[in-house]
Amino acid sequence: MKKGFTLIELLVVVLIIGILAAVALPQYTKAVEKSRTAEAMTLLGDIMTAQRIYKLSNTGCASSLDVLDIEVPSDTTNFTIAIDGTNACKATAARKGGAYNLAFTLNNDGTITRECSGGDICKSITNSNEWVTYTGTTTTNP
Repeated sequence: MKKGFTLIELLVVVLIIGILAAVALPQYTKAVEKSRTAEAMTLLGDIMTAQRIYKLSNTGCASSLDVLDIEVPSDTTNFTIAIDGTNACKATAARKGGAYNLAFTLNNDGTITRECSGGDICKSITNSNEWVTYTGTTTTNP
């Protein structure tokens, strides 16, 4: 008698591997996106710390990343980083491809307001009271 696997047994194994891959791939994609978002949030936090220092030394907020005492990585392939020093100390990270935007604002009392708009990633990262999520003009706490 010959030993080996039948065609049905091989098809069942391939089917099981396909089901496992179909379940694992979206979770992997979500984990990668969360790590990219964490990178942007860390950079925005550093920018806000530099804005606090700049604001203590000057009369207002910095309007350019160049004047802040921070080294912004030249390889920001996942996000476009910008600051707005005209009205408020605000730093934004826009996900390339337009999936979602992150915004950190330094308030007058020294606190930081964190906002996320667009995309399902906002639901998974804004899980504490220090976040304010926004879509358009409506503002809600998670």
